[in-house]
Amino acid sequence: MANPTRDTAKTQPRSRQRELTVRRAMSQFLLAALLALAVLGAGSAAFFKNAGTREAVHNARVLGDAVNHRIIGETLKAHPEILTAAPGTPAYEQFSQVVRERVLKEPIRRLKIWRADGTILYSDEVRLVGRQYPLGAEEQRALRTHTIDTDVSNLAAPENQFEPKGHKLLEVYVGERVDGQDVLVETYQSFSSILASGHRIWLSFVPGLVGGLILLQLIQLPLAWKLARRVHEGRQDREALLRRALDASDIERRRIAGDLHDGVVQDLAALGFLLAAASDTDSVRSDLQLRQAMERAGAGTRQCIKQLRTLLVEIYPPNLHSAGLESALSDLLAPVAARGIHTTLEVHDTIDLRDGTEELFFRTAQEAVRNVVTHAQARSLRLALREDGDRAVLVIEDDGRGFAADDVLDARTNGHFGLRLLSEMAADSGAVLTIDSQPGQGTRLYLQATDR
Repeated sequence: MANPTRDTAKTQPRSRQRELTVRRAMSQFLLAALLALAVLGAGSAAFFKNAGTREAVHNARVLGDAVNHRIIGETLKAHPEILTAAPGTPAYEQFSQVVRERVLKEPIRRLKIWRADGTILYSDEVRLVGRQYPLGAEEQRALRTHTIDTDVSNLAAPENQFEPKGHKLLEVYVGERVDGQDVLVETYQSFSSILASGHRIWLSFVPGLVGGLILLQLIQLPLAWKLARRVHEGRQDREALLRRALDASDIERRRIAGDLHDGVVQDLAALGFLLAAASDTDSVRSDLQLRQAMERAGAGTRQCIKQLRTLLVEIYPPNLHSAGLESALSDLLAPVAARGIHTTLEVHDTIDLRDGTEELFFRTAQEAVRNVVTHAQARSLRLALREDGDRAVLVIEDDGRGFAADDVLDARTNGHFGLRLLSEMAADSGAVLTIDSQPGQGTRLYLQATDR
């Protein structure tokens, strides 16, 4: 019946289980904290990176405005003849000297001055001077309104044919009024320099951000550890109370079983013998109706005794310590067989258990048999008690409907509380209880104790 693919739940020694529970809770907390740290860090990094890039673009715009308006614009207004000077003339060369010394410094790579019709009046790239290209809508608006605007250069555009390919540029242009005509002053800045500036800006926030997040997690760690231990200790206290209640119930069952066995059962047995003896007297034999009535009374008394003894076995086996575990298990299976379930009991001849282990094995078998009768809808039930080296092993298996074995570990919500308590008892006793089951494929309980 065992199947290696089934779900399996196994108990462990209680101290080890407690340590693993707290460690598991802390591992989950740390994993969640690291995940939150990673998500928050990545989100914050993206935010600050974008903010740094926006700030760097703003700075580039301010720089472009200062260069275009205050240097180039003021120079053009003071020397408007530059707009009509041809390359090589003294006026052109003097202006080019000013551009090289005061404008063409990192990150500014290029300068162009446009007329309203799209003609390039000046450029540090001499081959562009005099050429005409259509101005975009933003550029025309800046030219008319004398305002500043920015845009990423289209390196495929004809006016950018002499720019190095693959080097992204940011255009900053502003409209100026010079000697009665509108001109557009345009500088080109290296976008990689702008991104590097933005990178430096957002990197300045990283140490504080990461340090703050790590400090927050470090502060939470001892609190989480303390909380996990308190929760686990509270859970242990509740389980200890339940175990004490179970032990008290066990003691009470022993008392009730003893009272029934020594009181009512013995009285009924004596009554049965009296009825049998009375029905065999000459006076009763001569009265057929009286004899039949007394025989029925005797049969009813014997039936009551049988039912009470079955009840005694279910409450607490009076012969567990006197006749041994095999006899107690046999009595435990008797009412199961009466229900039409095929039962098998296999007990190794030489097995010898101490009282605590014997009681643990019987209680495990009792709970398993109760579950089979109540829930399993099984057709057969097998109990086997054997030796395996220095270990005693109890195997209980049925062909019923089964269940998810992992549910035993969460017995508060699934109705397997008896099995959960047995698992705890096995762990406390140094034994190991393995529950092997899967819906539709029966159940196999495997209890082994090394200390017999």
